[in-house]
Amino acid sequence: MKKLYRDINNKMIGGVLAGFASYFNAEVTLLRAAYTILTVSLFVGEVELFDINIGGALFLLYLILWLIMPKEMKGTA
Repeated sequence: MKKLYRDINNKMIGGVLAGFASYFNAEVTLLRAAYTILTVSLFVGEVELFDINIGGALFLLYLILWLIMPKEMKGTA
């Protein structure tokens, strides 16, 4: 069974998006670019849902996932 981990060997900041890319067999650069563009554009555009800025919520979600997702260190035994 496949598990979702932060990939700290392929991280830029916390390894959250690298972990998602590994889990979904996606290109990590595309995932990072999509997340960054989406978060910044929603934050700057002040898109809100229930009076919560969605860009800010996506950034907060990243920080929460950084704290709760377990680390996986590939290449270490």
